[in-house]
Amino acid sequence: MEGYYLKVREIPPMGRELLCNQQEIWRAPIEEFSLPYTIEEPLIAHLRIMVEEECCLIKGHVGGGLIIPCDRCGEDAHIRVDASFNIVEEVEDEKSFGPSFLIEENGELLLDIGGILWEQLLLALPTKILCNESCKGLCPRCGSNLNFEKCTCPTEVVDPRLEVLKNLKIS
Repeated sequence: MEGYYLKVREIPPMGRELLCNQQEIWRAPIEEFSLPYTIEEPLIAHLRIMVEEECCLIKGHVGGGLIIPCDRCGEDAHIRVDASFNIVEEVEDEKSFGPSFLIEENGELLLDIGGILWEQLLLALPTKILCNESCKGLCPRCGSNLNFEKCTCPTEVVDPRLEVLKNLKIS
């Protein structure tokens, strides 16, 4: 994934504010990982980065809108992203640093802003993507979308291995 990097040495002592509104930051990983996501409303992130002695403090917010297939029926689900985050990335020395850092050929420490933003976007998404809360999904037999049509498949299906128990009576 092509990154969006920030040289840690260039962050002033009072910190640095960033506005990340380039949609390529988001489109690149969507394309790279062949995800069925469409950006509906521009994704925008605001970051405040402060460098302390042994760590980098990152406070931020990501917002926007995506269209993602529903987990139950496959129709478009319009997902609104609106999440704040706080991250502490540790840097003890140039040989021991957090996963969001890279070292350039000249030994300079870089902060992978693109990777952080992508991670925070994924964490802000719901665990179950639904087009609506009452989505009925697809019929497991014929594949009909039960939100739009009623299928004619038999509703009572008995596992043939359990057929012998069908007439069992418990007194």
